[in-house]
Amino acid sequence: LEGVDQSTMWPSMQDLGIRGLHMNFPEALPNSHHGRVEARRMHFNGVLRTIYVMHPQTLHGNGDPLLYFGFCRLMPWTLQEPALRVLANRLSRRIFCICSEAVNAELLHADELDTNGQAFYTDLYTMIDTLPLPYRLVLIDSTFGVGTPLLWKLQDRLKHVLIINPSYIFRNSMAADDSMHEIHLKRASWLSDLARARDIKTIVKHFGEFAASLSLSKAQSESAKQYQFLLDEFEFGLKSASDAFWQMSVAHPLWNYKHLTPLLATLPAWQPHHSVDIILAYGSHTPGVSVQDATYNLQEMLPGSITTCIGMSSWLWHMEGSTAVLEVARLTELMCKCSVGTESLNAMLVAQHSPTSTRFLSKSTAGSAKSKPRPALLRQMSSLKSDDIKAAMNKVP
Repeated sequence: LEGVDQSTMWPSMQDLGIRGLHMNFPEALPNSHHGRVEARRMHFNGVLRTIYVMHPQTLHGNGDPLLYFGFCRLMPWTLQEPALRVLANRLSRRIFCICSEAVNAELLHADELDTNGQAFYTDLYTMIDTLPLPYRLVLIDSTFGVGTPLLWKLQDRLKHVLIINPSYIFRNSMAADDSMHEIHLKRASWLSDLARARDIKTIVKHFGEFAASLSLSKAQSESAKQYQFLLDEFEFGLKSASDAFWQMSVAHPLWNYKHLTPLLATLPAWQPHHSVDIILAYGSHTPGVSVQDATYNLQEMLPGSITTCIGMSSWLWHMEGSTAVLEVARLTELMCKCSVGTESLNAMLVAQHSPTSTRFLSKSTAGSAKSKPRPALLRQMSSLKSDDIKAAMNKVP
């Protein structure tokens, strides 16, 4: 743009990609002494699971650990880890990360027999109950929508929720002959086929469709050598991905498109018995229909939630660089500071806004539930289930 300093419009090349995180945050580096990553392995329901726990360098005295969902397509754990390292240190909290290695993707593959995903969600819900987490949970959901139905199962335990880039949540089911239906169905089938073939070369070739960092770097440099590192990072992450990631990447796109909206339509109205602060965030460069419209459609299902935009970001916020990761950390921090409901959270977001999100802030017209006293956590063993805790609570005089 003539007369405008374009350097203020997008991050510098040094801030983009995972390399940008490594340059700006020592804790993002592998084998960093600024915190550590613990891989906890457990057998559950006949499947070996791995849950990654992020430990910050300095633990907040009163900060409960966070729960993070990262089981999705396109993003193996190695590409999510640097951003989660930064989040843990910025928030001074441990983060329990449930990614593809911790879920049973085969339960989603049986979509013709279990289209509502009950087996998958029950398995995941029960596994979460075995983790040493507080009764009231702070949750970050970065699964492109597949993790969203679990909110209803965890409703009684949720305290703060940040959902990033929910997708394929439609207001009305698309007709089979609808042109948009065909476009999205072909896209989902294509993504599943690429994952099934583990066609890393083609996936990397289309990296620019999933991350804004490539376009931002191309806008600043005409030399492909200057932004090749972004493609190299993505390729390296995919080559080192686990079998569990590829299994999830095969099941995720088609299940997400075919079954997520019908499943959400069958769930009861969102009416928690206590106030739950919910932020729905989408990337500024994400597709309008599949992500941005999906965010507002989800907002209608979650009365009292608010929406915001993560600037200079698309689907893969973990790989966009410092700006996107810091915005996710900021939103999470604001959420954790808020203790009096959505009205206060909305005011804090407006008062402490950043240039990446102010233009896109909106609030659901429906009110949030009134707060009730926080129940005492009666969990004595990690194997207790939520129903056991409720029963114990009811016996307390």
